Amino acid sequence: MPVPASDIDFILQESDTAVSVVAGDVSGFGIFDRPDSVVINGYVQTTEYQVLCRTDLFGDLLFGSGIVVDGRQYIVRE
Repeated sequence: MPVPASDIDFILQESDTAVSVVAGDVSGFGIFDRPDSVVINGYVQTTEYQVLCRTDLFGDLLFGSGIVVDGRQYIVRE
């Protein structure tokens, strides 16, 4: 069952871990996951960042799109 957008807004705005998310002229809040780097044989292979946000606001982001999360610029990979 889908969660109403107003409930999602409340959760994102009241969350201690929510950060600002801006893509073009769209802005809102999201939960930003900053995991450890993936290390294989002593070498950092990649760091997989993830942001959880409203798809009705940010659902049109494509591979290569720019996005600003918590004041830092990122490029969408998936």
